[in-house]
Amino acid sequence: MRRWRKDVFMSIGQRIAERRKELGLTADEVSAFIGVNRATLYKYESSQIKNMGVDKIKLLAGVLKTTPEYLMGPSPGHNPAGSETRSGDELYMYLKKKLGYEPDAKYLRIFESLVDSLIKVLEDQAK
Repeated sequence: MRRWRKDVFMSIGQRIAERRKELGLTADEVSAFIGVNRATLYKYESSQIKNMGVDKIKLLAGVLKTTPEYLMGPSPGHNPAGSETRSGDELYMYLKKKLGYEPDAKYLRIFESLVDSLIKVLEDQAK
C-alpha cells in the first residue's frame, strides 16, 4: 500500500529541525558544524531566515546526513520512513483531481494536518 509522505508540505526550516532531532543532534552541535551561532540555526529552523546560502544548505545536508534537495523540498530520494511513498507532485495532482480545481495553501495545510493525524494514529496502532 502506498503512503503519503508526511514531509511533503514541510518548510526547509521544519525539515532541518526534524532531521536534527531524528539524529539526536543538539542545536549547538549543528550550528558549530555549519559555522553559525545557535540563534541563527533556530532562525533557520523557524523560517525567520528565508534566504539561506547554498553553502549553508550543503553543510546542513552533510551534518544531517541527507541531501540539499531533500532540505529544499519534497524528494523521492530521501525517505526516512523507508516505505513506498507518493511524491509531492503526485499528492498535488491527487488533491487537484479530487477538488476539481487548483488547491490553495489553505487546503494544502488542512490536508497536511489530516495526514499528520492519520500517521500518528497508524504509528500508535503499530506500537
